[in-house]
Amino acid sequence: MTTPTLADWRGTPYTIGTTVLYTRRNSSSCEIAEGVVLDIYDAVRDPRMRRLRWVRANPDNPTHQAITGRHERETRVIIQPTGRESRNWRLNTRQVRDENGRDLHDEHGSPLYEPVTHPPVTLTALENITVITP
Repeated sequence: MTTPTLADWRGTPYTIGTTVLYTRRNSSSCEIAEGVVLDIYDAVRDPRMRRLRWVRANPDNPTHQAITGRHERETRVIIQPTGRESRNWRLNTRQVRDENGRDLHDEHGSPLYEPVTHPPVTLTALENITVITP
């Protein structure tokens, strides 16, 4: 099986394992975040599903092979955020809270933070991906 490769908006190729920048929304703001590409795949609206749900395209499924319409097939990229982004420097941490939801502080009154791992994100707006070149 070949590894899928796409190109960013500048024409720079990327594949699984490439570090990229992508846009993400936070409330009404748009931010830039860094992540590593985990997977690239085609998704289709499977006509056998009752509500035409999106599923991973299966090349061995004749129904999926026949789907070629623009609104029925799309490429998706799964990205694991690294925790680095343009605005929120504490993306990899969150404030520690007690069992009542109150913020905890150290002996100097500074808030306590703990590391947090974010789940992967699935992107469909691929024209916003930018490859980080070494």
